[in-house]
Amino acid sequence: MLETVDGILLVYHYPLVVNAVTLMEHVESIERHSRFPVVKVNTEYGFPSELKNLRFRAIALHYSLFGATRHLFDDAWYEYFDQHVNCYKIAFKQDEFHGCNRFFKFLNDHRIDCVFTLYNPKHWDQFYRKYTQVPNLVFNLPGYISGELSKVSQLYSRPLEKRSIDFGHRARRLPFYMGRGSQDKWTIARECIERTKGRGLKLDLSWEEKDRIYGQRWYQWLGNCRAMLGAEGGTSITDLDGSIERECETYLQDHPQATFEEISRDLLYKYEDNIPYRTMSPQRFEAAATRTCQVLYEGKYDGVLRPWEHYLPLKRDWSNFDELMKMLYNPTEWKRLVETAYRDLIASGDYAYDRFVEKFDQHLIDSGCTFNHQQPGISERLSSIRDQQHRLRRGLWAKACALRILNAGYWQLGFVIRRFPRSWRQTARRVLGLRNPGDPS
Repeated sequence: MLETVDGILLVYHYPLVVNAVTLMEHVESIERHSRFPVVKVNTEYGFPSELKNLRFRAIALHYSLFGATRHLFDDAWYEYFDQHVNCYKIAFKQDEFHGCNRFFKFLNDHRIDCVFTLYNPKHWDQFYRKYTQVPNLVFNLPGYISGELSKVSQLYSRPLEKRSIDFGHRARRLPFYMGRGSQDKWTIARECIERTKGRGLKLDLSWEEKDRIYGQRWYQWLGNCRAMLGAEGGTSITDLDGSIERECETYLQDHPQATFEEISRDLLYKYEDNIPYRTMSPQRFEAAATRTCQVLYEGKYDGVLRPWEHYLPLKRDWSNFDELMKMLYNPTEWKRLVETAYRDLIASGDYAYDRFVEKFDQHLIDSGCTFNHQQPGISERLSSIRDQQHRLRRGLWAKACALRILNAGYWQLGFVIRRFPRSWRQTARRVLGLRNPGDPS
């Protein structure tokens, strides 16, 4: 028989590698700011035995669990979710524009009560209400402002005269089937390179994965930029069943050198803005926090950013670029823009994580969730789960480090590891429970 815990189980997935800082900020904000007891569990460590006999009042499933092609938890988790019949289940979702059918099926099969979505409410009828039985939908942003961001902004925000980069930009090159909105996010940098040739500007623009910047270095880099280029997050095409992606693959097999403009003209034009998925990227908050001016393609930005107050609005044909350059290199205008953005987005606290979690808590209350804060033994139960998570994490780190040494020993330990017999290394892997990709079962 399951024992009821008057708290929230927050399930997420975070691999043992460097990842975007915003993911864990989102996870930890709920545990830190919720008025209710919260324990977080990482599915990277498997299903914790401490959970088996516990039933929580609410389960929050983090967006990091839901990949486009697979969900990052095993069958033990599916069974556990289904045991929680009278529990309120919430799913946070990002990148909702693809892998839709898999996610819809999960929502329906496991009776999810609410989705925190990035889709604008005016599109809910076309999406969740058409394909799922989820009774409650809540709009939220992809990310909010953490206490850490507020602190680092003071550390790394440089005066204008000490910023050495004129235009900065980082993005990923995304597949064509995601539409023009996905291409804008990186082609703005390519266009800037062409438009600024011969002007003597220092650019630091990249759309390559190898040039991504993480952690504190990201804020240091932002604080050294006079301006950051950007566009709305998300995509302009929603691919409900994967058919648009398959059509694109077929087209590119027949026309392997096709540009986006060509495939857009011949195929994608009919899908553009079928269900728009434009969002306010967390980068916009990060730039505002470091008082970096933003030169962005015109857009709605979820109603958070206002043109000419928080950013310089760039037309997609770049016809007003020279006008924006004059404002950007006018110290008075530059200071007005960055200070207004900082005041309204950061200093106001309107977009802080604690406000987001207040909204989350209030939704639980409005949905009838009740929590007994005086439940005997609740602190001990939650502490036991946290302790097990720490032990599992340490164990996985030890295994990962051992495998890394064994596999990369030729350059890490040089001649010492090189002289280990292969049979010794295989025995060590067996003892540690490690396998290399491609090893026989």
